[in-house]
Amino acid sequence: MDRKLDAEKVNTSALTGLLGKLRGRTKPLHVLIVNGMDRAVVFALVKVFGGLAYDRRFLKGRYFERFWSPGWRWAFNGMMAKAFTGHGRGIPWPISSQCNCGRDVDFHVDDLNNFQGSVYFQAFDGGRIHLGRGVWIARGCALITTNHKIDNPDLHDEPQDIAIGDHCWLGANVFVAPGVILGPHTVVAANAAVTKSFPEGWCVIGGVPAKKIKDIERPCEEGGHNEKDGKGAR
Repeated sequence: MDRKLDAEKVNTSALTGLLGKLRGRTKPLHVLIVNGMDRAVVFALVKVFGGLAYDRRFLKGRYFERFWSPGWRWAFNGMMAKAFTGHGRGIPWPISSQCNCGRDVDFHVDDLNNFQGSVYFQAFDGGRIHLGRGVWIARGCALITTNHKIDNPDLHDEPQDIAIGDHCWLGANVFVAPGVILGPHTVVAANAAVTKSFPEGWCVIGGVPAKKIKDIERPCEEGGHNEKDGKGAR
């Protein structure tokens, strides 16, 4: 009974959202109808054939809640790229044609957006990249788990894992070196080169090489203490 009620609530919510979009439209109705038909076809194709290209556990979450949600288009475009250009083959989640990505990346499905731009996730030879929940990675970023050897660029150094904590934000064109650990709520300024770890998090870093610019004050929980001043919340 509870499941039936939950399903009815979801359907009602979806219908309400669709009606709201129609009432607030800025485009002619016929354009909206064509766009809606296009999205419905994309949704249906990914629903039926998406399992051939991806692990279905990556075809859910906040980017797949409605048939017009962007995740279905990401998956469809990725399927076409796999079929006709080979880009993304072997990757079990949707990535854009601009994203260069290895398989050994850990992330939450709700953060699938980080793979839809020109980002380089270099994870191979046993190196892994771990992305915490709520991480935002801008275009042009590069996270690499291994470098070329200085004395012989034909060879690579031993890979080192990269760990990005929850709710971090990497600005445009950020470089993250092998072995770097960023604690939660670390903000990295655009064009920075992060060559050492900031495991404590809650800070803004930037520059080449990246250095701490300032701390981010942690919010006080009710009845708790602010770690910066040691005073209880008021």
